[in-house]
Amino acid sequence: NTQGGFIFTRFLPAFDAVASFVELLSLLARSGARLSETGDELSTPHIARIEVPTPFEQKGLVMRMLLERAPSGEALLVDGVKFVESDGWTLVLPDPEDPATLVKAEAATPAAAEERANEMAEVIAAILDDSAG
Repeated sequence: NTQGGFIFTRFLPAFDAVASFVELLSLLARSGARLSETGDELSTPHIARIEVPTPFEQKGLVMRMLLERAPSGEALLVDGVKFVESDGWTLVLPDPEDPATLVKAEAATPAAAEERANEMAEVIAAILDDSAG
């Protein structure tokens, strides 16, 4: 699931945290692994967040242009426009209250997350510059 939840249809055709936890315990029991050991093996996600000043009347243009520039089928439209790559993701959200566009990016290191977020902020700034001139 791309939203971070799991559905076990043989139990309930909807997201269910308890069913997910029970399934996790079942998988651990079959593998003989301990939950504490498994958690130590997981990498820590690093997320960077940037706000790009965006006039209210330009927010729709920014989102539309990002979609047009995305390779076919590579953008998810769950909470905004999300670009998923093998080593992380970038999410672009128009701020509902302020004249800004939020950019969140995840990567394996803090520097890579910052770089990914900055690259998208530059794309948004270029869209805004092109529309102004």
